[in-house]
Amino acid sequence: MLSRMFSGTGFQVEKDEDGCYFIDRPGEPFTPILHYLQTGVFLPPKDPVSLEAVKQEADFYQVPGLVKYFKISYIPFNIESKILTDPMKISLKKMLDPKLVNWKLILDSTISGQTAQVFDSAVKMKSRILVVIQSSSGYVFGAYVADTFGTGPTGWVVGNKDTFLWTLRNNNTPVKLITDGTVVTGHFSSCGLHLGNSNGELDAFCSNTCANPSAFKNLAPGYNATVDANLLAGSSKWTPLRMEVFETTN
Repeated sequence: MLSRMFSGTGFQVEKDEDGCYFIDRPGEPFTPILHYLQTGVFLPPKDPVSLEAVKQEADFYQVPGLVKYFKISYIPFNIESKILTDPMKISLKKMLDPKLVNWKLILDSTISGQTAQVFDSAVKMKSRILVVIQSSSGYVFGAYVADTFGTGPTGWVVGNKDTFLWTLRNNNTPVKLITDGTVVTGHFSSCGLHLGNSNGELDAFCSNTCANPSAFKNLAPGYNATVDANLLAGSSKWTPLRMEVFETTN
């Protein structure tokens, strides 16, 4: 729309008596749009009313990048997290099924502790679980488990391709790790959240011996073996600062 106004065809904009082009639209909401057009960086207003005004102008001017931004990011992502910042929520939301927007906190390690048993109890017989972990280094990462957690040492089998690992890489270039479809055993009883088998797995929050909270060196079978083992938490061994577990209510 903006280009058509000055292209000589289609919708035309008239000049005012001072020789300036006048567009009869609100000026203030256009400021973030102008910044985006000049720099390629969109700085959304934090105020919801102001953000809605910018969305309306982006729709009117049909700026492709912003139309896409609002289509992906503007749908409310209802998750009360002490770990995730608003930019982190947007990044994580893009990785999930767009319909999964409502989340209920079922475990906060600062309240309930971060033992494997606490985790087991929180997720037993549940599916579509989002695990959010913050390491002492500041990295934020975790897993989305679409499968149902069981009640015994074998727990569940990763057969659902919607299950994935994710990392925000200290809020730089988020990464989503999906399986290649390989069916690998996952379990949670007494050992926290595992994806893979005992010979080569990512252990979400306890150690090789299930005694200390740290991670295995290797990613699970079925994931890209060329991925650096330090990718998720910034190191192959890490200590959790906080863990939150959510269940979708959609």
